[in-house]
Amino acid sequence: MVKLKKNKKEEPIVFQYMLDRMVQFSFSYSLPSKRPESFNISYNVNPLITTNVSSDTVSIRIKLIGEIHGVNNGLPFKEDGIFLDNLFVFKVKDLKNHVVTQEDGTDVFQEKYQPMLLTFVTISISSIRGILYEKLRGTIFHDKILPIIDPNVFFKKIEKNESADSKTRPSKPNP
Repeated sequence: MVKLKKNKKEEPIVFQYMLDRMVQFSFSYSLPSKRPESFNISYNVNPLITTNVSSDTVSIRIKLIGEIHGVNNGLPFKEDGIFLDNLFVFKVKDLKNHVVTQEDGTDVFQEKYQPMLLTFVTISISSIRGILYEKLRGTIFHDKILPIIDPNVFFKKIEKNESADSKTRPSKPNP
């Protein structure tokens, strides 16, 4: 006779979206107010993720640069026209139970809790999309929204970045 053990039910992760604060926003466009013949915006989005176990918080600071490029009067143009720096803070109940501290003092999410970190990044990026939509309202760029971004892309970039400061190195989910 085989006795089956009951699986220990995992405690739900309880978190709260605490803060969404714009650090900086700038928008400049040097071409005349008339609509260019063709244009688009390429976005470069960089998140920095830090954990603070003593305050049970995960902070995500996203810096975004929007490069405007296209054709005006038959001539190609390109300029960095949009800059957005935004901070998001999530409070996680008993964060210390979800992270491990590495030798260098960096807190990294345990593998089984890494989807939570991806969720935080996804929420932050979606919020950035809404902020851009609102900030560009009334301009010719209003309909050039930030595309859907797979948050795993950021973690692949992070794994290649060897120069990250050890105190602020992001947690790295396995894609």
